[in-house]
Amino acid sequence: MLHTGDPHVRALLLTGDFGLEKENLRVLPDGTLSHTPHPFPDDRHIVYDYCENQTEINTSVAHSAEEAVQMLLEFGISGARPIPVNRYLKELAAHSTEHPNGWGIAVFYGNAVSLEKEPVPAYQSRYLKERLSHPFEAQNMFAHIRLATKGLMAYENSHPFVKRDASGRAWTLIHNGTIFDCSLLDPYIHRQEGKTDSERILLYIVDQIDKKTRELGGELCRKERFEVVEQILCEITRPNNKVNLLVYDGELTYAHTNMRESLYCRKQGSSTLISTVPLCGGEWDPLPLNRLLAWQEGRLLFTGRDHGNEYIYDPEDMKYLYLEHAYL
Repeated sequence: MLHTGDPHVRALLLTGDFGLEKENLRVLPDGTLSHTPHPFPDDRHIVYDYCENQTEINTSVAHSAEEAVQMLLEFGISGARPIPVNRYLKELAAHSTEHPNGWGIAVFYGNAVSLEKEPVPAYQSRYLKERLSHPFEAQNMFAHIRLATKGLMAYENSHPFVKRDASGRAWTLIHNGTIFDCSLLDPYIHRQEGKTDSERILLYIVDQIDKKTRELGGELCRKERFEVVEQILCEITRPNNKVNLLVYDGELTYAHTNMRESLYCRKQGSSTLISTVPLCGGEWDPLPLNRLLAWQEGRLLFTGRDHGNEYIYDPEDMKYLYLEHAYL
């Protein structure tokens, strides 16, 4: 008998290579088993076992349980002028074999957002392939590829998410991480369009911006908006939630990480590039831990205080993730 309560046994169980797998059965609307061929023959992350209607969704192999939950890749630019982005987006899309649950790009023109996203693997998207076959420049933009930890593979669960506050300001968010426990976000479960914790974070941000606007009796300035977002991050990173995110509010590009070496930045001329992983070579530096930063046109404008809520991987957190996967 395997005694999982024994600390020596538990230590061995958490040593080795790891991956996540979800077993499914494809059924018809009347509840009977489907007899159609496996619909994803070219996707190595969606396979079948024993019979064609017994679908398995699996991740790539990771060298630790911590690595196994690093499931989202995000990329952002804050600049003074447009720069070519094809090579960055092509390299980002190349990671979609391990992150196959959707892609999205948001290009910002002041308070206007051009949003393009699909709930398909980036490497399979004919639209994205055609888009990147032509010169693509951006001054301020976000890009994201997804491996679902919460929410089905659907358009409404694909990043980026966009929401306007009461003044009409557009807020755009992409998120890499998992909210394991945060009662502040629970009320948004029944208000959101999709099923992701990322969308709930954005809805909470917009609500708090609107609340502060009412308190002060007018539209917030850049510093006031920064302080609201900073306070939110102090709250939602407790007790041990991983919150790596990028947010754009029509003027400022915000970035935050509370996990070591999981978000990087580099300068390219007057532009600041931010990415989950270093892309296309060059010198990339880890973002400061546990503090919010904000850029405008590539220039660092605000640096927040260290809130101290570093995300430390805990195997017990995986219980929440497994419960979420049970409903996928």
